[in-house]
Amino acid sequence: ASKHVISMYEDVAKRVEGPEPPLHHYSYYGGTSNEEWDEIVRSHVGRLRYQPGQSVFEAGCAAGAFLDSVSRQYNVSVSGADVSPSLIAVARSRLLPKTPKGSKMPSTTVSSSSSQRLSGPSPFCVADARNLSHLPSASFDHSLAFGVLTYAESHTDACLIASELVRLTRPGGSVFLGQINNADVRHKAPQEMEGGKGVTPDYWYKFASEAGLRVIVLRGEDVYSKLVLPSLTHYDLHASYRYN
Repeated sequence: ASKHVISMYEDVAKRVEGPEPPLHHYSYYGGTSNEEWDEIVRSHVGRLRYQPGQSVFEAGCAAGAFLDSVSRQYNVSVSGADVSPSLIAVARSRLLPKTPKGSKMPSTTVSSSSSQRLSGPSPFCVADARNLSHLPSASFDHSLAFGVLTYAESHTDACLIASELVRLTRPGGSVFLGQINNADVRHKAPQEMEGGKGVTPDYWYKFASEAGLRVIVLRGEDVYSKLVLPSLTHYDLHASYRYN
């Protein structure tokens, strides 16, 4: 991640106000309610068949908003890494440790709770998504990166991030790579946004073929928009892309 991206998220950690603000406010979703955030998360990973007791890792987890929602909705254990020390500090203070079945990483996963705080070794670490070599291979049942690839400065960087997630995921699991526009920045022109190198579906088909994986490519408007959710009251992702 560039120094600009790190600085941007360090800054948002300072600007988010309140004694215990919603975690997604640290990821530029300040205008999104808790219910809307859970719906966004559910719309993206609901088809991946997360099972209770499984483990999920996120590269670029920020303050843990996506993982918190996944943990609550699917009763899975979660871990994450991010380049922002301030956001990792928030994640460490807001999520609880919980060791999943068959985990090779004692005390490296969490289950969310608003009434307790983290103690002991943390499940969250400060690390670049391109290099997670401190984590053992095949440590998690599933992995994901949500809104991270937009900051990849090249196809090579995007490939490094995806390769690390594949390495960390056990056989039979899933690797989710996704990004959507969000309410806090939808007024900005595309050229104002950092990153957005436009990794095409063809690239991911090639990547998956070489790695022996099956790839499923979905457009944002096919996941979370009024095209597929007619009763959607939150903003319509079909109307404007955040990054491309």
